[in-house]
Amino acid sequence: MIRMIATDLDGTLLGAKSVLPEENVRALQRAMEAGVKVVLASGRMAEATMPIANAIGVNAPMVLFNGAMVYDPASGSILRGRCIPRDTAVEVLRTIEARGCYLQAFPGLGYYFEEATEHTVVYQNKISVVGTAVGMKLSQWLKTDVYKLLCIGTPEETDALARELSETFPTVSFVKSSATFLEIVAKGVDKADGLRALSEITGIAPEEILAFGDEQNDLPMLDYAGTGYAMENAPDVVRRQAQRIAPANTQCGLASIVNLYLNEGRMGG
Repeated sequence: MIRMIATDLDGTLLGAKSVLPEENVRALQRAMEAGVKVVLASGRMAEATMPIANAIGVNAPMVLFNGAMVYDPASGSILRGRCIPRDTAVEVLRTIEARGCYLQAFPGLGYYFEEATEHTVVYQNKISVVGTAVGMKLSQWLKTDVYKLLCIGTPEETDALARELSETFPTVSFVKSSATFLEIVAKGVDKADGLRALSEITGIAPEEILAFGDEQNDLPMLDYAGTGYAMENAPDVVRRQAQRIAPANTQCGLASIVNLYLNEGRMGG
């Protein structure tokens, strides 16, 4: 019996142009009425996730920053946080800055970058939250630990950085959340780690979790959950490793699977 649904946002729960389809909202609300916990699991920060959480009326904490933060929207409290230490983050930033790549830092509230570029505009439009230009290299500006760093570049640039920096920085994880987004978090941090924390908090076992995702950073979550669906729009590497395939995000694939499980009596609190 499924007692928890965990879903990625972009490319999964959200449809074209990052719009939340009403069909997905209704399906998740129907699941919550049956007693199921709904968990949003994203690389996004709280400010960019709360509008979606509020539209659905989620009834469980969220997994943010790709698993680095477990956040309770009801109380506004951080239930668990795992940061990259400031000194390590500075070294990572310096290494990427030397290659001329665009970077963002996420210390908790807000996101920060050296100066606005076309990458800034794309990201801002995607999450509907305006960031802050600091007017200097992030490696010089950063004074605290960070939940996440984000590098945005071409698929070739981000692929190469993920390979090379994984060897240089063994205490840091580098994982793609889209063709052009390289998520940088502390080693051991991923969406599965966040779900594991929620399993302990809620008493819901992995085999009672239904998870949805579409990118490489979703694979640990899809593997951790008893039932994991990659979306049809996911890259080949993700679909090959997934347990099951759901219809594309633009076809409200999440709603179709959730409604199927509800109609068959395989979901409830």
